[in-house]
Amino acid sequence: MSVDTSSIVVRPEQHEMVLIQNHIEETYSLDKIPAPTSSLVLDGKQEILHEMNLDTVLDNLELVGGLLYVAYNGVAGAKGGQLQAKCSGLQKSLADLCIDCVLTMQTFQSETADVLGYLVDTFDWLLQGEEKLAIKQLGRCEQCADNMATASEKLAARFDAYSKDAEQVLEDTQVEQGAQYEKKQEMERKLREIEADKKKTESLQKEIAASAQQMQELYNEAKAREETESERAFALGIVSAITSAIGAGVAAFAASQNPLSKTGIPNVENQENEKALKEAKKKQKEADDADDEAAEAEKKAKEKEKEAEEAEEEATKAGQEAEEKKKAAEEKPED
Repeated sequence: MSVDTSSIVVRPEQHEMVLIQNHIEETYSLDKIPAPTSSLVLDGKQEILHEMNLDTVLDNLELVGGLLYVAYNGVAGAKGGQLQAKCSGLQKSLADLCIDCVLTMQTFQSETADVLGYLVDTFDWLLQGEEKLAIKQLGRCEQCADNMATASEKLAARFDAYSKDAEQVLEDTQVEQGAQYEKKQEMERKLREIEADKKKTESLQKEIAASAQQMQELYNEAKAREETESERAFALGIVSAITSAIGAGVAAFAASQNPLSKTGIPNVENQENEKALKEAKKKQKEADDADDEAAEAEKKAKEKEKEAEEAEEEATKAGQEAEEKKKAAEEKPED
């Protein structure tokens, strides 16, 4: 602190010094330590600290501890726990730094107490005219100042190294944050694909259900047609058999009663009976063919029904797999 000498009045006889500043007078004893609230002490403190506020420094250190705790929990599980371990290391280093700060401040307290004593002795020797002894006391003050400067430099170096370690952890955390963001984007893309597959599966299930219903209707129609054709063929077979038997009996009886049958002359009635018999056989064959077609249609309908059931099972299985993938994707934690 630079003080205009014109504002200082020294009174050696009384061992006093009067400081006039801003029209305010303060008297200091040359053989006593000034009060901590005096203007001289406050101005010296301001000159040393400049804009730094010790209370603010302490509050910021406490805030750093809380933020490190938040960071420790925020990076849980990232990079296999490596970032969390680094945050834990920063917490431990901060605790060690705080201990160093306490030790350094204790050093300052001890050294400044010695300096104050040396300064009182210096003024005492000067008032007695012992300049060499006064200079010796000032040399001791210099040694105390060197000790405090060394302690300050060591503490500053530790904080500087701690700051670099914190920056490295921050960079690693930001890199991991970017990687987690990419994983999140990829997970969201897969979820969208699963949702699209699910909708596609549901649509396919509806189509298969409609196809199965259509196959069932075709099967029912074929079965009904088969039953109708079978009944018709059965009735026609009975009629044909009866007609054939009657026709054969009538033909035999007519031949025995007709003298022309023995002469080799064609019998008109016999020819008509043979024609009727052929027609009956033809009808029987058509009925058999219709029966075969109905059986073939039933076989194809059953095959279609089986295919529809298999397709429905595949669609159901695909839907279940899509649901399981979606559930697994939703349950997977975001790193």
